[in-house]
Amino acid sequence: MDQHNQDLEKLKAFTKDLNINATKKNEIRSTVLKYAEKKQRRTKRKMWAITGASIAAVGLFSVLTFGTFIDEENGNTATSSEESSIESSFTAADVIDDASVEGENGQYQVTGTVPTEMEGFEFVVKGLTIDTAYNYYEIESQDGSFELDLTIEEEGLPAEGEILFSVRVDADEQSIVLDEFSEIDSREELSVNEVSTEQSTIIVEGMEEETEVTTYELTPYGITYQLEQFLEHYEVEDGIVIHHNNYEEVDIAIEIEVDEQGDLVEAQSMLEDQYSTGGNSVEDLSEYDTTLNGYQEHFDEGEGYFVVEVAEDILMITYRYPIEAGDGFWPRMNMLIETLEY
Repeated sequence: MDQHNQDLEKLKAFTKDLNINATKKNEIRSTVLKYAEKKQRRTKRKMWAITGASIAAVGLFSVLTFGTFIDEENGNTATSSEESSIESSFTAADVIDDASVEGENGQYQVTGTVPTEMEGFEFVVKGLTIDTAYNYYEIESQDGSFELDLTIEEEGLPAEGEILFSVRVDADEQSIVLDEFSEIDSREELSVNEVSTEQSTIIVEGMEEETEVTTYELTPYGITYQLEQFLEHYEVEDGIVIHHNNYEEVDIAIEIEVDEQGDLVEAQSMLEDQYSTGGNSVEDLSEYDTTLNGYQEHFDEGEGYFVVEVAEDILMITYRYPIEAGDGFWPRMNMLIETLEY
């Protein structure tokens, strides 16, 4: 007789006498566990070769695990197999699939219907700022209907994300959305307006030139600056104002973005990371005729950036130009920096 049949005979012998003591029950438990471990170690091919004796052994496991237990003190028999089979026949889907949610802003009502034999389920509310333990809801209605009122204090509601109603039945867990939250962007869309145009002069390669200068205003921030007519073309794309020369012959552009209530150092670090290595050292704005605080860094490829603190906001200014156009570009860039006001 092989080891498998020996184990099976041993299990059958253990069940002949139901009036077994505690020591014998421990022996049964140990034997069952060892047998289960042997089954797991078998190859996939052997697992498919289930004989009639193996099927009988599986049935015997149920008897031993969920079967009859003797109360030695009063002789009463408590059968748990029927209760276990009822509990294990339900899943979280039995609750969630028929559930509906009403309410908002922390006041919710979850209703639904479960199978009439289902005694209850565990539930919890989950969210970014919510961490609570599972609770048990007992079904008291004869038709399996339930009505669950949930209240979440205002300080527990997340600024963004979802609040979930999660149900757990045994190891199975499923959820439905109670509410969704998203941060409201109260900022107005960035736009640029032409305030005025006037005649002025600009120094290019040591020569003074008569030109036209336009004053622009960034709304809703009330920030103004001036640019010479060479960069009079502009548009706004994805919250960035782009001044350029209409890309005629060469590509020259200045881009301006507002970091609302941003941090000067963080903005400088972020812009520096966007460029390749080979830049000059980061410098302040002391060489410019301005009282504003900020930083600048120029790269050899004819590109670079400024970060300027304007009131409570940060202006992030990037630029690009061909190296051969540097003499004409910098007087215009200087004008923008030195005329920044709010």
